[in-house]
Amino acid sequence: MSIRIEKSSGRKRDSGGLPLRFPPEMGTSVGYFPSISALASMADCRCSASRCCWAAFAARLAARLAFFSAVLVGVVFLVLNRMFFHLNAPDATIGALNSLYLNSNNIGLPIATYILGNPALVAPILVMQQAIFTPVGLTVLDVTTKGKVSIKEIAKQPLHQPLLIGSLLGIVVSAISAKSGWFPVPKFIFDPIDMIGDSAVPMILMAFGMSLHGTKPLQQKGDRPAIFTVAVLKNIIMPIIAFLLAYFVMGFRGSELYACVVLAALPTGQNVYNYAARYNVGLTFARDGILMSTMTSPVFIAIIAALLS
Repeated sequence: MSIRIEKSSGRKRDSGGLPLRFPPEMGTSVGYFPSISALASMADCRCSASRCCWAAFAARLAARLAFFSAVLVGVVFLVLNRMFFHLNAPDATIGALNSLYLNSNNIGLPIATYILGNPALVAPILVMQQAIFTPVGLTVLDVTTKGKVSIKEIAKQPLHQPLLIGSLLGIVVSAISAKSGWFPVPKFIFDPIDMIGDSAVPMILMAFGMSLHGTKPLQQKGDRPAIFTVAVLKNIIMPIIAFLLAYFVMGFRGSELYACVVLAALPTGQNVYNYAARYNVGLTFARDGILMSTMTSPVFIAIIAALLS
């Protein structure tokens, strides 16, 4: 609904009757720094403080499978890009993130809660993406868009990533809470940060909806092969890899196997578009990849349910 509202808002007109166009950077510049960082920090705080991440054995294994599946899919896209697509480094980074980044929050959490019956399954995946994939991807984007690469620049990148800083602060707080048995952040500090974090997902969806107004999906013919490849990797290849790892390596059967494969079939998270807009690279590529993945993901999740449930 947030996407639809913002898509419609693009139809507003100014006093001269001309349509108002809201650049996606307007939404991402507001949502990226404060709200996403707060969301990352609060998610890590809750995750470990309530021991939902690390106390559940199945959740830990699901995170490991998701990590290896995502890494393999990202590597496959980069190899295919080198062989066929020849995207530049920033666009290739967006393509890799499109292939491996799971929508573990606003789609994964309801699926884990109401279908799989265990919301803790997505918590370690959320932390993994925030603490590993996102900082690495943003560091690559930051370095490649500046046009210079040096050890000094790479070493300084973590200091420029509010999402990583928020995640690390959340992990520190949760570790203190788990060790001492009390939560070290006062309520009058925690509640405002939590409120800001709650605005992150709606703002990302709104920015994504704003990008859809006045354009048609798949307009750039040169990007179509890469976009379809991203959708295939995310919604077909990644669940297959997760199944092979879960079945033959981890020895999962029954509900554990079903949960791992379903989570691997989640669509690409809208965060990827937010990152593309932040660095103004691969905007249509990120948008169309997310759209294709989100539209086709329910079909493949239904197929997985029919085969494994």
